[in-house]
Amino acid sequence: MGGSYAVTNRRGGRAFGSAWCEAAARERKQTTFRDLIAASEHLIAQAWTSPRKPPLSGFLNGGLLVTATMLQRPKLFGAVLADVPVTDALRLHLSGNRLQQVDPWGTPDDPVVFPAMRAHSPVDNVVNGTCFSAALITTSRDDDRMLPWHAYKLAAALQDSRGCTKPVLLHVRGSGGHGGGDPDGWLNSVAMQFAFLARKLDFATEQ
Repeated sequence: MGGSYAVTNRRGGRAFGSAWCEAAARERKQTTFRDLIAASEHLIAQAWTSPRKPPLSGFLNGGLLVTATMLQRPKLFGAVLADVPVTDALRLHLSGNRLQQVDPWGTPDDPVVFPAMRAHSPVDNVVNGTCFSAALITTSRDDDRMLPWHAYKLAAALQDSRGCTKPVLLHVRGSGGHGGGDPDGWLNSVAMQFAFLARKLDFATEQ
């Protein structure tokens, strides 16, 4: 369909060891968003894509990554996919797989971490009247690891605040839990996400 697929190795992940991870943990989390923005701008500079065209896609913590980055740079990206995303960073430690989240993210009870969390938490940084990227937010009603209210809250906030006609859509799977369920359910969800991208980014499709 004429597109390219890029994977960004941002600091904060564990792909390159503990130092790479700690470089963007807790109060340093903004480093992760800066890395993604820099990678996107590099792809534009190298003509792999064009301004306002690159899409973003993220799952779980990656859902926070792509939605927070979209809110920080709303004119940079063409479309955003966020599946079972973290969107309320200040309440992340209170539900779902909360114990796994405390070490890499911290909690708002820590006075050092709180300002950073408040600055990047997606639901806390939706600015009224902004023309956000087109977005498709997906979740499962029975996800007990990242409860679906994260997706509900951000979708509602974006829909209420957007300053243009670019769509912000919410799709809630009736079942499937955190991973989307059986292979057919997962494939249907991925097909929906890529169909959304193809429509919003004007990919050439066969009739």
